[in-house]
Amino acid sequence: MSVSDLYTRPIEQVDCRAKLYRQCEAMLGVLSNRSALSRAAIDEHIGLLDTGIEARNDIPIRDLIRLHRALAEGIKPELPQSAELLQWESVRPKKGLFDLKFLAPVSAIRKVMVFAIICFVVFFLILIFGPLTHNDVVNGIPLFNKNSSEAAELVCERSAFSCFLLEHAKIINLTFFYVSLSAIGACFATLYTANSFVSDGSYDPRHGSSYAIRIGLGMIAGFLLSQVIPGSATGGNGDLVLFGRAVLALLGGFAGDLVHGILQKLVHAVETIFQENPRDMIARMRHEAEQREQTAMAQHEAKQAANMMGFAAQFHSATDPGFRTELVNDFLKRMGVPPNTDEAKASDPGRATLDKAEALAGFLRRMLEVLPPNEGKPVRDKLTRLEQEIARVRGIANRGDFLTAAAKLAVEITSEPLQDLLADSLGKFKLPLAALGITPAGLTLSIVTMAVQTGSEAYRRWKARVLNTPYDPRLLPVDLIDTTAIKAALSAHPNAQTALQPPMGNMAMLNQLGGAIVDLDPAAFYQRFGQNFKGTPQEFETAVAPLRAALQKLRNLELDRAVSTDIPDQVLTLSGAADRKTILQSFDALQNDPASLAAMERLFLMAGAARDADTTDGDLQRLVATINSAATQGAGQP
Repeated sequence: MSVSDLYTRPIEQVDCRAKLYRQCEAMLGVLSNRSALSRAAIDEHIGLLDTGIEARNDIPIRDLIRLHRALAEGIKPELPQSAELLQWESVRPKKGLFDLKFLAPVSAIRKVMVFAIICFVVFFLILIFGPLTHNDVVNGIPLFNKNSSEAAELVCERSAFSCFLLEHAKIINLTFFYVSLSAIGACFATLYTANSFVSDGSYDPRHGSSYAIRIGLGMIAGFLLSQVIPGSATGGNGDLVLFGRAVLALLGGFAGDLVHGILQKLVHAVETIFQENPRDMIARMRHEAEQREQTAMAQHEAKQAANMMGFAAQFHSATDPGFRTELVNDFLKRMGVPPNTDEAKASDPGRATLDKAEALAGFLRRMLEVLPPNEGKPVRDKLTRLEQEIARVRGIANRGDFLTAAAKLAVEITSEPLQDLLADSLGKFKLPLAALGITPAGLTLSIVTMAVQTGSEAYRRWKARVLNTPYDPRLLPVDLIDTTAIKAALSAHPNAQTALQPPMGNMAMLNQLGGAIVDLDPAAFYQRFGQNFKGTPQEFETAVAPLRAALQKLRNLELDRAVSTDIPDQVLTLSGAADRKTILQSFDALQNDPASLAAMERLFLMAGAARDADTTDGDLQRLVATINSAATQGAGQP
């Protein structure tokens, strides 16, 4: 393959070394435009490009990969494949009159542009030359609209054949009208997203094929949203109906996820028809547990009565004192408290109930340690009663009285003292989450589950993101605040650059500045970098605050990416969110409401107590059960 072919062919058609070489050259051009070539790793291997692409096989692949990695690190957030594609598109020769390079710098985006133009042409042709009237567009396609169908039947009574031709012509024009509108909305969304990728250099050629899928989904969604919804749902006024149908077509095309979410909610609504009511299910399970407890106690008492009768008969017939002693010892062993093993506890329902009560008491003690005093009074009262009842049951010597008291204790431990407290938290979540389609119980379960299932670093990232609290940047896999990002931020905020007077050629100093402005509080940052500033500390803070916000936003983007990666599929299912991005958006909505933020902090304290306990699994199960009961309680309130 000639040198010309190696550069003119698409990068997918050349070998691996040629791909790396072309991308390195493209990234070198990007860095030269930024004047950011002073990196040790780049300086060490930059001479490899002097050999030329025709001698690429003579370059050690390891050295070429190292140069590629160093250049890729230097052009972040741009991507190597994006830099190469844009350079290749800019220098390749035109392919005839219809090359259309002026429309967009990337082939996939040019195809979307051409399709958008075609949709506009179809839309305006139907709008100008089509046989549609105002009422035709208001009523929509007759198949989906009762009023339109009745009007068609009246006309058919006058002239069946002419009505047939006219109605089918209108149906065809209406179909193209709304499908073209939906396609315009889908193209707008696709082009808007692609433009941001091309502008910041993060366009990935692998995603170009997905644009056609997005547009197809948008056309389907826009048509369904504008036609399947009954005309009466958009209002009685004609202008409102016309406005509503057109906007619904555009909206469905622009946001195909919206229609997908609507259909998903309809599926869930149909599923709930065939599922047992949560309140009835909990009551049934509680009743079944009580019945099992009573049956086990009755069987145990019957077994003890049989043992006593057998012992009495054997003791009465025995004459040897030694044998009688053995009978007594054996009877005491069989009638005594079983050894402290799981099998023994399972065979003794009274002992098992006492263990459950002690586990509940331990759980409540751990919750009281983290709950504010004004919120923990109901829990404290419940714990006091429970401890007194446990001590009373333990002091009962008579076996029958012990089992009777244990049965009463079993009823006592079925109540959930944290239910009202959690129901209050769920109520505070309801309004901020309403627009996102996430249930308060689902989000609460995701908070608790993440607290127990993730590692320490992932949990600290999760907690910092949910509660919007400061965090150690070492928790991030990659810190995006590097020299390139700091220079770009300083250029965008000249007031901050004037106040700081940073040495733009000193890479180490810039890195220290970028980390300190985000990690230090304003007073400490002024003490370190503001001593040469001529004005007051307040004026200094006013000048550097936009720079701090820009760099913090950059770091938060990496935090969002890391947290999204940490969220397991189980948590996504529990929350009911469509994707991980929606979960993070829900936390942003709750952070804006002080009451919701306080409720989230309380949940984190409770989940943290369960995480740190020796009985983590038991505490987690009890906390999840209480959340489900609180959700059921909230659903039953008017």
